[in-house]
Amino acid sequence: MAKTMAEGWESSSLLSTSMWESSVASDRRERSDPPTSPPSSATSYHQLRPPWPYAIKRRGGGILTTHTACRISMWHWYPREGRSYKKNHKVCDGLRPLGQRVSHDLRDANISDRLRDDDTIYVPFTAMGFFVDRVLPKVTVDVVVISGQPFNVKPASDDAIRRLLDSPRVLAWFCQNLPKYGGDDPNHVKVHPFPYGLNEKRNKLGLKTLPAYKRVLFDGLNGTTSDATAIAAPPANDRRPTFVYAGPLKTAKKSRGRNDIPGSDNDRLSPHDYFVRMSHSRYVLSPDGDRPECFRHYEALGLGAVPITQLDPRLFRHLAGGPVVYANREWNTTALELVLDPRPIVNRNLIREDYWMGWVEDAVGRNLNWNDRLDGGGDGDGDDDDDGENDRGKKTNGLTDEENRLLASLEYYR
Repeated sequence: MAKTMAEGWESSSLLSTSMWESSVASDRRERSDPPTSPPSSATSYHQLRPPWPYAIKRRGGGILTTHTACRISMWHWYPREGRSYKKNHKVCDGLRPLGQRVSHDLRDANISDRLRDDDTIYVPFTAMGFFVDRVLPKVTVDVVVISGQPFNVKPASDDAIRRLLDSPRVLAWFCQNLPKYGGDDPNHVKVHPFPYGLNEKRNKLGLKTLPAYKRVLFDGLNGTTSDATAIAAPPANDRRPTFVYAGPLKTAKKSRGRNDIPGSDNDRLSPHDYFVRMSHSRYVLSPDGDRPECFRHYEALGLGAVPITQLDPRLFRHLAGGPVVYANREWNTTALELVLDPRPIVNRNLIREDYWMGWVEDAVGRNLNWNDRLDGGGDGDGDDDDDGENDRGKKTNGLTDEENRLLASLEYYR
């Protein structure tokens, strides 16, 4: 019975993959999109294992987080509004761990004199209307706009997005969570997805998860264990003890349509223990959060596990090279074990900021201008203290020299 169900699910999943590949190939001929790997599904990825097409350039980027779009862009635009507005929606202004490495503020520049061809501009969703009204008419060079926001905010108006895309000076628009924020035509020729990333601030329990994630990630890369009670450095994927990790999904599943999605019994794991368990799994159940993309997708990829998602393969095509399992409808972990590749190969470079700089340039077909302060001084650990005690030896990407060396060693996880 289980085998029959699994075979049926595998057939439909493979058919979906074939249709996706066909539609993307046809669409690429019309749009000249960059090449993308097909989504992982059932057993197909075991035979494919495509080469990673994006050559990483050493640009000083760190770990991909929800603030990466602001951090790596050459410019950012954010309107100065009232105190409550900035408190609830601040992205670049005074945001730690950005500190001194914040990108150039377009509000303080003479736009016509300072902007150059191929500059990148970060515009949060809540500022799109202001940007289109006040800045875009003054732009006289070709630029790329990147939009995102860590918070679950309202999308920009469809009219503002249409005006942005209609501008001949906007080469492309990269946007997080396209189904919600991509306007009325997320398949527009200028529209591309942009990754969400890891959580750089505190979670709902008030805990900072990024330090724990970095600890597990770098201890694994260094071949050490970060805790006497933790399992040693992650084994190869075909020897990882957990095939599909459900994780602590129970607490929120009822409110998010997760009734059919299993969750582990340990709903109150520390961030460190959670990431250790994830790093010893081959696949991770990763349904939608309050938006389709969530931290969990990237947490899994960076630790060498494949996220099993509900994502649309067209609107989230940037994750195809991870890979991820797209548009999943089967959440029974036993059934999944029967059809998924037991030896997935994971490209962990997807949690590197410089990977995404290359990905954006590949999509646009040009070398672009990024934040030139990524290699300078300043803090980067996200602590709220101002004494700099915890910032010694750190680059502006928030990593020590040793952590930068380990991050540069990321490769496919077999």
